[in-house]
Amino acid sequence: MPKELNITTKSTAGEITTIMFKKPVHSILIENRSEKYALYASFNMGEDWVEIPCGFGYYDLLASMGKPVILLKSDGESQPVRIVYRLVEGGR
Repeated sequence: MPKELNITTKSTAGEITTIMFKKPVHSILIENRSEKYALYASFNMGEDWVEIPCGFGYYDLLASMGKPVILLKSDGESQPVRIVYRLVEGGR
């Protein structure tokens, strides 16, 4: 069953917001709810960043990552983000 988080990124452009999961995640959807700024997400501790334009989402399968750490940063000021995720069945 999907779970949902609604968060706001930190207020300074480029400042990183960290999302840590305590259980293995199967899949994730990150929606940028900003009307002005792009959102950037990293699934590998900042080595690579995915740009998520205003009003769009990014979907990824994370089953092989176990308990992921996701980094988010804004192009401008703080912005609303919706995260929908599914845990791995029977994950510890």
